[in-house]
Amino acid sequence: MYGLSRFKKSFLLILIGLSFSTSYYLRDFLVLLFSLILLLIYSNIFIFKLSKIKSYITIIISILFSFSIFEVIYKTYPLLKKEDQNKLVYDSKILKEYPIQGGLIKFRQDGGGPGSYRSTAKTKSDKVIFDVIININKNQLRNNPNNKDSNSKQINIFGASHIFGWGLNDNETLPYYLSKKFKKTNVYNFSRGGWGINAGIFILENEKKLQGDINILVVGGKNESKLIYCFNYYTTGQPRYILRDNKLIQKGYCDPFYGNKILDKSFFLTFIRKKYLSLLSKDQNLKIKLIEKFINISEKRNQIPIIAMWDGSELNFMSKNLNLISIKLNYETLEKNDQKKYIIHEKDTHPTALANSMKAELLYKYIQKNNYLSLNN
Repeated sequence: MYGLSRFKKSFLLILIGLSFSTSYYLRDFLVLLFSLILLLIYSNIFIFKLSKIKSYITIIISILFSFSIFEVIYKTYPLLKKEDQNKLVYDSKILKEYPIQGGLIKFRQDGGGPGSYRSTAKTKSDKVIFDVIININKNQLRNNPNNKDSNSKQINIFGASHIFGWGLNDNETLPYYLSKKFKKTNVYNFSRGGWGINAGIFILENEKKLQGDINILVVGGKNESKLIYCFNYYTTGQPRYILRDNKLIQKGYCDPFYGNKILDKSFFLTFIRKKYLSLLSKDQNLKIKLIEKFINISEKRNQIPIIAMWDGSELNFMSKNLNLISIKLNYETLEKNDQKKYIIHEKDTHPTALANSMKAELLYKYIQKNNYLSLNN
């Protein structure tokens, strides 16, 4: 009997270990729930069998089991519906890699290093939405074909994937179109997916050799609060800032729990996180402090700071200390057929080349109006 009991223990422990490993490998929240239930059952049978704690563990098991049923219903319901043929499938392939030479980015970043990449997106019905070539130079920045060593002026633009030019070629990004407007001026694209205000501040503060006449920080977009508060896995490695006694300090780097990729698949937890994030986004203090720091660092470096408001920005315009310009096109208010001109796809609202050219025009006029560049452009 003792040998049989040891076998049951070992078998259950192996099953629990395999279950947790499978949940991580598949990034499956239901398997994670099943693993937790198994672990608690094991605890009840072999560890707390004579303890009062057993009754509490039984209650927890019941709650998790009910939770599992709820999640199963949520997960199987979409399977009963017809598959959305407009859902996008992404793919990226490395065409060529380069060594890093004097890279300006001193923190871990989501995405590939220097090289050429082919990035594609297709619908489930196999319709090609984009098929582009993305070039990352040896400084780990998105390539701008207009930049030249002979140019005497420089604009640095900081943002996330919408400025990086997700789903677009090098000559379709906002920095590219802005560089076409200004002669003798390089426009450097300090943007990546998952970046934003935090990354911009960190780069300006720590890259002493970074030159430039103008620093443009683009704020807004539906994911901005997630970037600031390190909510998603793609922010891993980004600088993290917090407010302590109303003072802005850097507290390490974003390190979301590895299970975020798993937890994001839970309907209930995703709902709770969205509500929590919605409450956070209403608190503008951290965002205002971050932007003001960006402005202060730029001014100390004798660089002109510009804060550009993107579509979907939640920032309050009442602050008089912010040098603001709106580059909103408000295409979310347009009919679907008209929106197609400005966003890549209804399932991917990154801007098109046309939207970027229009936003670049707004920035160009603002810079010209304020005579921020003294070239004869």
